Amino acid sequence: MLIVAAMAAGLLAGCNKRNNDERLEVDAQQVTGLWAKANNPYEYWRFKSDGTGVTWDETPDPEDGEPEMTEEMSNLTYTWYISDGDVLMFDFPGAMANQDVPKYYYITDINATTMTWRDEYGLSYNLTKRSKK
Repeated sequence: MLIVAAMAAGLLAGCNKRNNDERLEVDAQQVTGLWAKANNPYEYWRFKSDGTGVTWDETPDPEDGEPEMTEEMSNLTYTWYISDGDVLMFDFPGAMANQDVPKYYYITDINATTMTWRDEYGLSYNLTKRSKK
């Protein structure tokens, strides 16, 4: 029974990406650029070096094949910054009843071409870098 309890405690500790020995040191320049969601290549996230960003979805319209949304048309803007070295913070201004809606994601992996983050509900998102700007 003691072994089972020790294993359960080890699993719970292993699931917490916030352990100091597992934390990433993410530089904001690693995040800056255009990213597309790995499982939806039409969903884009642009992280600008000034701490602003925009997201949009260019899924083609079934009738004419043209995207209904483009970066220029999107009003889904946000501000972003890195907090505690590995937490990507978003602030979507006026997104809900004219109140800013903060969101945060733990960056669990990042390199020159891919980034993975986990939200506060444990859902993971994989993105692929499309450009550095």
